[in-house]
Amino acid sequence: MDSQDHESAVPDPIPTPETVTMPGLGMGPGVLLDKRYLIERELGRGGFGVVYLAHDTQLHGRNVVVKVLLDHQSDQWIEKKFLQECEALARVEHPGVVGVKDRGQTLNGKPYLVLEFVKGITLRSLLKPSGLDLDRAANLIRQIGQALSAAHDQGVFHRDLKPANVMVRDLGGGQEQAVIIDFGIATVLDSSGDDSYVTKIAGSPGYMAPEQMHGKPVAASDTYALGVMAYQMLTGKMPFTFEHPAELLFQQKEGPKRKPSDLRPDLSPAADRAILRAMAYEPADRFPRAEDFGCELERAIGRLRVAELQRARHGPRMHPRPPQPGQTQQEL
Repeated sequence: MDSQDHESAVPDPIPTPETVTMPGLGMGPGVLLDKRYLIERELGRGGFGVVYLAHDTQLHGRNVVVKVLLDHQSDQWIEKKFLQECEALARVEHPGVVGVKDRGQTLNGKPYLVLEFVKGITLRSLLKPSGLDLDRAANLIRQIGQALSAAHDQGVFHRDLKPANVMVRDLGGGQEQAVIIDFGIATVLDSSGDDSYVTKIAGSPGYMAPEQMHGKPVAASDTYALGVMAYQMLTGKMPFTFEHPAELLFQQKEGPKRKPSDLRPDLSPAADRAILRAMAYEPADRFPRAEDFGCELERAIGRLRVAELQRARHGPRMHPRPPQPGQTQQEL
């Protein structure tokens, strides 16, 4: 779900809880949930739920995000995945993973989650046709890798990692923090919820690993998605173009036709190797941990930057021309 594309404006003053009424049993501006969370406006919606900007009236009107499950009739898998999102986020405490604050039910019985409000923009909105600045991209990819590894350590696989599900928070002073959001179809190992995820194919095809296309996601599936994102962030292009999932699976097995450096010549062979390894067809051939990929890519780009600085400081390295026949070294 694409929930928060840009949220930097200061919200209007909020009404007090006493002035708020519930219009019927629906959701919308002015609705007060559990006498605490005052809905201001809708931020976005996807296949599972609707996301609203709200205010916590018990914490001086602090901004929060309320995610409400849409009606899915008798689809118990979707309902259980929605509740598992709360469990997934409660397990993981990391600045790069959106925090969960509360859960409840609307008056008409729809479950909802109260999530941390991340003030910033989506990574998707930062993408450029020519690719992001190398250092900025490497820093964000490393942060996302670290957040994924923190989730994996708690038995949580995201399964829908893509630029639209990463917020970039401005920390000031030229610093920024990548925050992964929307764990709506996450896998939670040893959860009390339904384990039927192995037969459910869910995610965003362009970022889905081959094993996920077969309904068998693992932690390395998130690393694959991060590899695709790195390719896209650095080149401005997706590694594969396809019209049908079967076509995508074939291309994944063959690998990208063009290395990242074919599209962006200032990328080093080491950066190519890191990205392509993260996108390996077999999970065992990828990096052991998502953070290993992020750190390796940052090192590869860092080494490139050091070499560029050395060339700029000292100029191109000059190699002496060998003496010609009958010419002494002093004559050169």
